[in-house]
Amino acid sequence: MARLIETFPLLPLIDRAVITADEQLSGKLAAFYRDHRCELEVPIAFLFVSLILPIITASAALWWFLGR
Repeated sequence: MARLIETFPLLPLIDRAVITADEQLSGKLAAFYRDHRCELEVPIAFLFVSLILPIITASAALWWFLGR
């Protein structure tokens, strides 16, 4: 169970959508998420890095292209 809790936040969004759409698995997923919500939340630092790195990269590329 601990391994599942560790890997679930890393599961691609498309895989979560497939599990949610499946009739047999959606109820189990809802119960699992309800019971382990605290452990499944994505850390704020990961979200910050995931958002800020593409913004910095795009800004640097735009600045470089327009500065030429």
